Amino acid sequence: MKSKYLVDVENEILKVVRRSKKAITKDEIIEKTRNRISKKYAEEVVFSRESLIVIDSIIDDYVKSHEFIEIGNGYKHINNTSFHKGTFNLLKNGNGLVIEDTSYEKDGEIIPQEEEYIIKKDSFNGAHDGDLVLIEIIGTGKRSDIRVERILDNKLDVIYGEVYRDRNFGYYVKPVNRKYKDLFISIDDNLILGEKIVEGNRVRAKLDHKETDASDFYRVSSIDKLSHKDDPKEDVFWEALRLGMDNDFSDESWEQVDWTPAEVLPSDRIGRSDLTDLETFTIDGKNTKDMDDAISCSRLNNGNYLLRVHIADVAHYVSKNSPLDKDAYRKSTSTYAGNTVIPMLPHELSNGICSLNPNVDRLAVTCSMEIDKEGNVVNYNICNSIINSDLKMSYDKVNDIFAGKQIDPLYKPFAKTLLLMNQLALTLRKKRIKEGSIEFGIGDKEEIYDENGMMIGAHERENDYAENLIEEFMIVANETVDKHLSRYGYPCLHRVHGRPNEDKVAELIKLLNIIGFSFNMLDANDCVSNPKYMKQLADFVKDSGDLGNILSARLIRSMAKAKYSPNNIGHYGLGKTNYCHFTSPIRRYPDLVIHRILKETTLSEHHGKKTTLSDLLEIGNYTSMKERSASDVERIVYDKNCASFLQDYVGEEFDGTVIDIFEKGLRVRLDNFMEGNVRFDRQPTYFDVDTYSFSAGDEVYHFGDRVRVEVLKNYDVLPLHHSEDEYEDYQKYLREHLDRIDNRNSYFKITGRILEDNKILKK
Repeated sequence: MKSKYLVDVENEILKVVRRSKKAITKDEIIEKTRNRISKKYAEEVVFSRESLIVIDSIIDDYVKSHEFIEIGNGYKHINNTSFHKGTFNLLKNGNGLVIEDTSYEKDGEIIPQEEEYIIKKDSFNGAHDGDLVLIEIIGTGKRSDIRVERILDNKLDVIYGEVYRDRNFGYYVKPVNRKYKDLFISIDDNLILGEKIVEGNRVRAKLDHKETDASDFYRVSSIDKLSHKDDPKEDVFWEALRLGMDNDFSDESWEQVDWTPAEVLPSDRIGRSDLTDLETFTIDGKNTKDMDDAISCSRLNNGNYLLRVHIADVAHYVSKNSPLDKDAYRKSTSTYAGNTVIPMLPHELSNGICSLNPNVDRLAVTCSMEIDKEGNVVNYNICNSIINSDLKMSYDKVNDIFAGKQIDPLYKPFAKTLLLMNQLALTLRKKRIKEGSIEFGIGDKEEIYDENGMMIGAHERENDYAENLIEEFMIVANETVDKHLSRYGYPCLHRVHGRPNEDKVAELIKLLNIIGFSFNMLDANDCVSNPKYMKQLADFVKDSGDLGNILSARLIRSMAKAKYSPNNIGHYGLGKTNYCHFTSPIRRYPDLVIHRILKETTLSEHHGKKTTLSDLLEIGNYTSMKERSASDVERIVYDKNCASFLQDYVGEEFDGTVIDIFEKGLRVRLDNFMEGNVRFDRQPTYFDVDTYSFSAGDEVYHFGDRVRVEVLKNYDVLPLHHSEDEYEDYQKYLREHLDRIDNRNSYFKITGRILEDNKILKK
């Protein structure tokens, strides 16, 4: 078989099996593939022995990826069966949700298929959260029954949990992740003795096999001690483990780290554009250690800008299906919880060879863009490169330059370039907003910690010019890469964002009218139909006086969750028809996938089987799920830190604002950004949906009311600065309430109202 045919073989095999309604044998696949290629090239094609080996391996790859299902002695494409492939998710109500990871052909085009199926508990067939499963739909319509036919990829390999002892069953692990609460995981005594593990240890347990046919009984094959339940330093990691995020890397990954070079090798330079003499620098937070983006900018003779965005070439060091890649995929994202980072990649890579540190050569993928004075990308190029960053800059010091303040001597040589960059960033921002990108006007919440890692406060950090500059440059690079892949018909894992929830938007507009900010320009249907209309609502909300930030946060919650998918529906919030994540491969797995696709296509590198649409469906669903888990960890740890902080102030009073009302009470944000729920003891209460008000006894509270509250004792939370006696009492309380779900929402009691002239009206 001639080399030119190899390009078509994979696609032709897929088409042969996809278009065959009956099971087709391997010999039949080979013969029909040969005929299709002969017809395409108008010449007889004869497969050599080497060619047959290639074809055999391609068919095996499709079987391994479960696009081809074995039926008897032949194969059927999964779409020609009653089966569907997807990722199994355990829902809070006890049912399962399977998100389909397949595609179908229409008019010669391959269309992603992302249907969702609800599975009842008695039809799980041993499936657990995260497993890749094959489901079968029996019957049609309302009488159809959906069940898990088999588990294709069992993700339940490692369990994190706490060691307990039962007088009848001996030692066992109770999983920290509540999605696995029904599992019984037994530990042999020899493992306990060998690892010196005792009751109360928190452990990483590798599962061996099912002891019986019951899907919830496992034995441990090996066990690693992590900490003890009485070690408060591990609380952040434990919260992460509860939601399926871990701070672990396999032994094989650490071996891979050991043989990863600490500097760019001569062999790494071959075939790359040498940009080491180019003026280049990074701009990040002052404490950032993992720098995956650097920038260069100049003015061309025609008056256009030449912007280069250099992104760390993580894919060069983390190859597909390597141990590090498998760990990175399992995590899918770095998690930033409190004062702790749970990295997707080991620090040895993320802060070392994969970080664009100053004054050292680093491998990168560079997206060069020629941008005109209106902010349009009129030309671009994507290449493998070598760069050498001149300086690690901080947002604060760059903002000093833009504000006309004293310039740090190290920054002076780059001041002219920075001003040019800011000019370009403002142009890009103006164009983006004009095209319908929504600005919510809320800065990032930033926690303040002492030298011991204890939270001592929080504030809202508003993005200034330097932060916006980096944001605009990353957005235009992400958009350019997505447009490039789409233009040439290459596969792409898009970052997509659907329309907002119309009911939630209608509820917000109703709330605006209730509290005196009448929004009569558009109704909810108008707002969700077009990002430009939603922008009008966002701008209105942002300008709603002292409540602007709080109302903007409610508007954000009405928006759909952004996710990763090969099915491009555009990005509603950014107002973009094409958008992907390319700029952060150190901390986001989808970015790493985009880099690999660029290498397989544009950059002409070959690293085994190419990324397929089926791969992207599975990766998109899984990484979107893990991203939501990471967000939950960050939120829960923040709430926990707030509650712990407030427990040092029990009995003291603070001023705050009612930011939410629900059937059982109120939520108040203090002026110091701490939050908690208001407690109403022994009072009749009533929540009025029509007026969005809450009655407690003779008092009526509304959204936005200014109140003074007293901090109450919360037994589910330990004060940050606790004594040994307090800690012992806290542990005793937890042991006596093992089945209780932690309530970290610190409790307040309203002691008065704050009037418009700041006088306090005591209750």
